[in-house]
Amino acid sequence: MTPWEQHHQPVMRSWRLEAHCPYAAEMVDRVVPGFISPMLLSRGDQVPSGPQWLTQIKVDGARGQLRVIAGEVSLRTRHGRRCDAEFPEIIADASGLPDLICDGEIAVTGPDGAPDFNALRTRLGRSATAARRTAATTPATFYAFDILWHNGSDLRGYPLSKRLRVLETLHLSGQLVRVDTFPGKAAEVLEFARQHELEGAAVKRVLQA
Repeated sequence: MTPWEQHHQPVMRSWRLEAHCPYAAEMVDRVVPGFISPMLLSRGDQVPSGPQWLTQIKVDGARGQLRVIAGEVSLRTRHGRRCDAEFPEIIADASGLPDLICDGEIAVTGPDGAPDFNALRTRLGRSATAARRTAATTPATFYAFDILWHNGSDLRGYPLSKRLRVLETLHLSGQLVRVDTFPGKAAEVLEFARQHELEGAAVKRVLQA
């Protein structure tokens, strides 16, 4: 475990979601959506508080959309450009996942284990050959913080809390990481991010669709 990963497990207790999906029968929609434009964050003047808010560490990377459709894995940038060839290590680790569309961040860690945006820039726009070579020394990771579609079910109309329960059922490993979620801990997570010089935190409503 890197120093950053150790720091990413603060004293506050992480919210562990149920590892099952009892409401799956409600979500039936076999139409696979095309590229989904990401919802962007906005800055707030006040820190929300209360159990109706969930907070996630903001990873310093590039927005990405991981898609597995009929067994074919693809990775797209926030503007929809396909970037599979630039991150073969992410594609390889996602090959065993069920059909899904995940929202997240593509990041590369520096020597201290913390996300390093400048290191990520060295991976962007590389040829497939160069990407395979640099993946061995400067691997990228996909940090999943939301799931929008899963096994034929469009989850976008459901509350964030339910989508996160589905995300929790996925077995992510290697260069795929699920971002921890902290309920009602916005001030603490923001202070943690400040102390460890991280990019910040994303605060979201539990019932947000």
